[in-house]
Amino acid sequence: MAKEGAIQEAKAALVMLLSDDSMEDLFRAAGGLKSELDTLAKQLNTADLIYNTNLEPVVSSVGVLLSALPLTNVMEKQGKEAGRKAVQSTLEKVRKATKGEIMSLLPSLQSQISMLTNLEGMSDKFQAELGDISVQLDTILRENGSCPQCSGNAVDLQAIRKMQRRLGMLLYASELDVPWQEHLHFIAEQLELQTNANRIVDEIISRECDPQIDTRQQKGRILVDEMGKRMEQQSAQLYDHVEKLAKFFLRVVRCLEESVDKVQYVNLSVMDLLDTLKEDDEDTLADLETKFTQSCTRLRHLPTTNVLREEFQRSSDLLLLIEGEYRTYDKRVSLAAGNNVAAIATQRLLYLERLCDLFGLKQLHQTKSDEVLNVDHFLSAQHIEEMLKPISQEKGKRIVEAWTGEAAHPVSNGDSGELAEEETFRTASGLELVVDLSLANLAHNILMTRRKSRLNLWSQAYWRKFKRSFWS
Repeated sequence: MAKEGAIQEAKAALVMLLSDDSMEDLFRAAGGLKSELDTLAKQLNTADLIYNTNLEPVVSSVGVLLSALPLTNVMEKQGKEAGRKAVQSTLEKVRKATKGEIMSLLPSLQSQISMLTNLEGMSDKFQAELGDISVQLDTILRENGSCPQCSGNAVDLQAIRKMQRRLGMLLYASELDVPWQEHLHFIAEQLELQTNANRIVDEIISRECDPQIDTRQQKGRILVDEMGKRMEQQSAQLYDHVEKLAKFFLRVVRCLEESVDKVQYVNLSVMDLLDTLKEDDEDTLADLETKFTQSCTRLRHLPTTNVLREEFQRSSDLLLLIEGEYRTYDKRVSLAAGNNVAAIATQRLLYLERLCDLFGLKQLHQTKSDEVLNVDHFLSAQHIEEMLKPISQEKGKRIVEAWTGEAAHPVSNGDSGELAEEETFRTASGLELVVDLSLANLAHNILMTRRKSRLNLWSQAYWRKFKRSFWS
């Protein structure tokens, strides 16, 4: 295993150096140097620096400080020490300036930074840091203006202070004592060791764990794909079952609606029949009453007793015919009214049987008739006349059974002739029903009829969207 850097040792030594009060004057003039070193001391934590995301900013910060350490020696060798002092003097003026004064100092500071940027013998990192500071200063001058008359309220003082502290850190870092500079180099060495250790650990983890992680991810994809297929199947099955259940209750509703419509049709048919019977009876009675009136008129002027007796007998016969027609009309109307009740009862029994069949039920005393009721004929004037004529007893019995729904052939439930108590029940209206199909079988018949082999497009689209979001 690679050797890790002595991070905690470096941190302890840095904290001790920062506690030296003799450096306060330098740190006060050095802008952001003290805060940069304080931040570095807080970041030197082994538990955090084992991760490259935490280590890289610390390495960069120490690298900037190290790049500024040779500045004093380089400028002295080149005879430009006065230039460095001039920059420090300008920074001190900027630090103490008010809002109204600070903008007039920035153009000269910009020229001095350009001089430092062109300095030979400094590292690329130092030059890059100066270049970044120069860009910040250019932005400040462009946004706030470089004239001394600019309003102090319009100055971005926070941006200026940030730039001033950053530049001061670079200029004054080279004035740190030898122990400071040596310790900064020591910190850089420990960070380099830690970087190397992190790289080796990452390589080992990558070599040992990546294949297993890839295997797990592959298994996860297989699992997700299988889950997707199952969910698509379940979605399709759920859609199919809901559709079939809705169609089943649609049949139930249509059965109830047809029953109501049929009863209404029967009532309208009976009303038409009564109107027809009334019109026919009025025509017949009008003819008989006309003949009777004529006969009564003739009774007043007959010449002989025999002729009078014959005409009187004719009038009496006409009265009997009128009475008979009234009685026949009453029978016709009574039969029509009775047929109305019988037809409604028959239709209701028919649709009740259909409704019970839908739910796997049967009536306990369900009738079975060989005659199929023709409602249109049953509620016609022709049928009324047929009922008034003599009919055979057997045929009459079958017709009565068809009309009234009386039990001709009771339903048998096995050889015992008795139904188990748990298989029958009575409704609130008093209707006795027998369970012909269990709930499980009823559900099977509703849901498991020939199923379409199709998947819902919405479920497929939803699952594709889920997989994309899961793996991203």
